[in-house]
Amino acid sequence: MSALERMDPARGLDTAEPRLAAALDGLGAAIAASPRPAARARRRFRIGFAGIVVAAVLATAGTATAAWLSIHTGLFGDPGMTENDTSEFLRTNGGEMPALFDSIARQYTLPPGGSWEAAKQRFVGGEPGLIQRAGVEQAVAYESICQWTGAWLDGQRRSATRVLTRVPGWPVIADHDGGGVAESFQRLAAAARTGDAGPVRQYRRANCA
Repeated sequence: MSALERMDPARGLDTAEPRLAAALDGLGAAIAASPRPAARARRRFRIGFAGIVVAAVLATAGTATAAWLSIHTGLFGDPGMTENDTSEFLRTNGGEMPALFDSIARQYTLPPGGSWEAAKQRFVGGEPGLIQRAGVEQAVAYESICQWTGAWLDGQRRSATRVLTRVPGWPVIADHDGGGVAESFQRLAAAARTGDAGPVRQYRRANCA
């Protein structure tokens, strides 16, 4: 007899014995009737352009604070998906998020007198959620566009037009277009160049509340 056979806990039992057979049948029925764990739905997070989309998530026990919660989740986007890229999903209420926002903001410009502070507070102080780095950059880029369209309407047309003309080629716009987004900014830039205030004012009403 092998060592494995000697370790068999059922060795020597007669499975044909009525009471044992009934017990085994009852155990099998109980296992079959047990509810199966619900499959965990896979989350999808869209990098959108009609405003930034952040998937809200529940904070642990409602008391998680940015003082100790890292932005890093270890969750990455699936390759080949249109809803996300393959970068890591980050917590918007993570302790490093304000610094990440600031580092991205340094790559963009604001008109004289402009400030990132209100936008940063809206972004990091809102409902906790998950977002990829491209989404953070979109928040920054759209804030820049909003402030420059405001500057254009306030009379700073030459400098604002130069910025708005470059917007369709910004990588965060062109690389994540999804269809028609860069084209819409081309129309906005054309309106700025020709002095047509209607589309510029309409953009601010729709996107810069």
